[in-house]
Amino acid sequence: MEAGKGEIDVARDLSLRNIDIMDNAATTQDQNTDMVVISRHDQPKVYFQLAELQKMFRKTAHLRRMGSGYMGAGQYIRIGDKMQGMYKTYEDVRLNWRLVSKTEGGITKYYLLHEVNERMIYVGRKDPWSPLAVDAKEQYLYNTQGAMQEVKALEREYITGEKRKQPSNSIRKEIDGEMCLVTYAYYAVNKNRGNDFNSKDAYVCEHYMNGGYAISNNKHQIILDNLKSVKLSDDNIAEVVFIGEEKPTWVNLYTMQEFDERPVVERVGFMDMLRVDNNYYFYKNRDLTGIPMFDWSCIANDRIFLFLDLYVILRDQPDKVYYMDGERRGSDQWYLKLIDIANPNIKNFKEVPSSWLPKRN
Repeated sequence: MEAGKGEIDVARDLSLRNIDIMDNAATTQDQNTDMVVISRHDQPKVYFQLAELQKMFRKTAHLRRMGSGYMGAGQYIRIGDKMQGMYKTYEDVRLNWRLVSKTEGGITKYYLLHEVNERMIYVGRKDPWSPLAVDAKEQYLYNTQGAMQEVKALEREYITGEKRKQPSNSIRKEIDGEMCLVTYAYYAVNKNRGNDFNSKDAYVCEHYMNGGYAISNNKHQIILDNLKSVKLSDDNIAEVVFIGEEKPTWVNLYTMQEFDERPVVERVGFMDMLRVDNNYYFYKNRDLTGIPMFDWSCIANDRIFLFLDLYVILRDQPDKVYYMDGERRGSDQWYLKLIDIANPNIKNFKEVPSSWLPKRN
């Protein structure tokens, strides 16, 4: 028998027994296990989840037991709370937060999972740490065999940002060896609609066929689509309702992070941050999108922004994040040793005077 296999089997059995509790008709919460018990109307979904979990357990030889579930083979299986389910895991881990995702109904949503305490934070429908986080795409429709098909393209010639009728001669393009008639998928909403539809960095578009909305940047590239309603603002926080949903969502168009309440832009030293309740989030730094920080863990002066006690951003290098790797005594003063977290190399560090560090009030 492989080492640890018996322990894994026991953990699997325990997990399945816990998940099976959800089949109860009760609507109360078990105080001993902190297990949210799903009501009777959710039983079909519970049966499906249970079957999928059993299949996953059978296929996965090595699962690491965690406080709220199991992780292994590119999967995170969470049980026992409202975030339960099966998530795809990614190797990208930043400041102890791991990127995970879950796809339901054809919609993929991204979360951050803390490696130590398993706290989960919803980020949005875009991969927050990918260069495609703002997923600029241009869309047009073409006619093939009497049906209109939507195509996502990288060619700007088919998006003008102007709301106008299709030219009488249409636009022709060769697609897969065939000459096709092409029309724009989205047209800009008339400028006279006001600031809700036209901010300094974006504008609202209407879909040519289905009447839905999208948001375009000023390069005439679609950055968010499938919207039922949109309101823009000059701080680049858009209030949207996605098609198929009723509640509004607020999206930071710099990072594409989503919130269920409107964040407020606050100045912390030389940095603009987003505040939601007692947490700060980065406003424009896509590399750290979604990572929550208690407000008291962020302090700054006119030279350094210090967060989570160990990380700093320098005013003259706002796009770099450094890790503080101790101090060095110089001939005249102490110096902080800073290591770029994007290119960590203990032999290649930056030094700044320790006296530059901000002080807590």
